[in-house]
Amino acid sequence: MSLNIIDNPALVYTILILGGIANFVTFPDGIASIIKKVFGAAWMATALYATFSLFTEGFKKMSAPNATAQTSIQWWIILIIFSIVMVGFFIHGYYSLRGEYDNDK
Repeated sequence: MSLNIIDNPALVYTILILGGIANFVTFPDGIASIIKKVFGAAWMATALYATFSLFTEGFKKMSAPNATAQTSIQWWIILIIFSIVMVGFFIHGYYSLRGEYDNDK
């Protein structure tokens, strides 16, 4: 099962509008810290889910009966590059969950 977020234009527009509004909204430090921690956990969960679904889809495509060597090479490149990106997302979520981005100073 895959999430077809791009196929739902209302959701995409809502996310873009909320992202634009978030640039002008300021939160008190306590609430902002909680929001950062919640989104940090969401980043970590999203990174794990995206990595799992990417690998399952890649191995399914590579093990298909009509798969060629070119298909395998393309999928290995995709898996390597996006695995590195997902590790970065996970680390960002971990630091956010730990409170590294709070303005305590």
